[in-house]
Amino acid sequence: MNDRAPARRPPPARRDGAPARPRAIALSYTAGVIGAARPDDDAGGDDAIRIGVSACLTGAPVRYDGGHKLHPFVRDALGAVATLVPVCPEVEVGLGVPRPTLRLVQPACEGGPLRLIAPATGADHTEAMTAWTRDRVRALAALGLCGHVFRRNSPSCGLWGVPVYPRADGGRAVRTGRGAFAAAFTAALPDLPVEEDGRLDDPARRESFVARVFAYRRARAALGPGATAERLATLRARDDLLVEAHAPGAGARLDAIVTAIAAQRVDPAAAAGAYVAELMRALARPSTDAKRARALARAVARAGRGAPAAAAARDAIRAYRHGLVSFSHALGEVRRLARARGDAWLASQTWLFPEPGERRLRALAGARP
Repeated sequence: MNDRAPARRPPPARRDGAPARPRAIALSYTAGVIGAARPDDDAGGDDAIRIGVSACLTGAPVRYDGGHKLHPFVRDALGAVATLVPVCPEVEVGLGVPRPTLRLVQPACEGGPLRLIAPATGADHTEAMTAWTRDRVRALAALGLCGHVFRRNSPSCGLWGVPVYPRADGGRAVRTGRGAFAAAFTAALPDLPVEEDGRLDDPARRESFVARVFAYRRARAALGPGATAERLATLRARDDLLVEAHAPGAGARLDAIVTAIAAQRVDPAAAAGAYVAELMRALARPSTDAKRARALARAVARAGRGAPAAAAARDAIRAYRHGLVSFSHALGEVRRLARARGDAWLASQTWLFPEPGERRLRALAGARP
C-alpha cells in the first residue's frame, strides 16, 4: 500500500490464460492471526465485540509486496478482547499479492472525484473499488461492528493525510486525501469509532479509542430496541464520569438532548442519533491528568466528606495532581470509597467500574507499545 516503494510485477498468468490467483495466505486472513475471525464468522453471538481492522495490521501478509504491518496492540490487545474482522480492500477487490502500488490521483486542472490508479500500469481501479466497497460496507454494517482500525497513508484505507497526486506518474503530492474504502466506510457509518494504527501508538489515543468502542456498544445495546427518554437518561447517567474525564463541557450538551426527548420536543430516533454522535465526539478528545483528577473529585464529592474512606481518596487525588502517585492508585482509592459508601450512582459509573474486557483493554491501552 506504500506507493513510494518500487512497484512489483503482477503475478504471471496461468497456462490457460486466466489471471493467477493470489497466494492462499492472502485469501485467509486468519492464518497465524491471534484473536481474529473471518468476516462471516458468527461466533460470539449478538453480544460479541467486533472490531474491523486493516488485515495487514493483524500480521496477514497482504500488502503489495507480500509483507504486513503488524501492530501488536491491534492483534494482541484488541484481539484478546474482541473478534477482529480483517479487511484488505486491494486483495478483496481482486488485485492479488504481490501487486502494483496504487495512488490517489486528482488532476489539478480537472478537480472532480479522486481516482485510484496503479502508476506502474496506468490501470484505473476506481470503479471496481467503488462497487466492491458499497457491498463490503453494507456487509460490515450488518455485523454490528463497534469500531474499526485503518492502516495509515494507504490509498484504500488511510483516514487522514493520504497523499493525493496531480498525475498518475507523480508530481507534487498534497496530504489531503482519505483512502477510497475508508472514505466510503466513514460516510456510511459516521458515528462508528475509527482510528489509524499510527495514532494508536499514543497511549492517550488508545485510551480514547477503547472508551469509544465500549461506549458505542453500550449505546447500541440500550437504544437498539428503541430510543426512549428513560433509556437515554440511564445511559447518560452511567457514562457521566466517563464524559467528564474526556470532555467536561460535553455533559451539558448531552443533558440537553436527554431533556428534549423527555419533554417530547424531538423525535426519539433523531434524538438517539444526535446523542450517540455527540458522545462519540466527546470521547474522541483524549483524557488528561487534569480531567481525570476532576472526575475523581466529583466522585468523592458525591460520596460525601463524612464517608470513612473520603479523606484517603482526597489525599490520593491531591497526590495524583502533583504527580506523586499513579492514576491507578488514585482510582483505586476512589473505588474503595464508592464501595464503602454503597451509592447506586457511583456503583453504576462505567468509568469507575468498567466491565472486565474494557478494564483489561484500558490497562493495556495505558502501556507504552
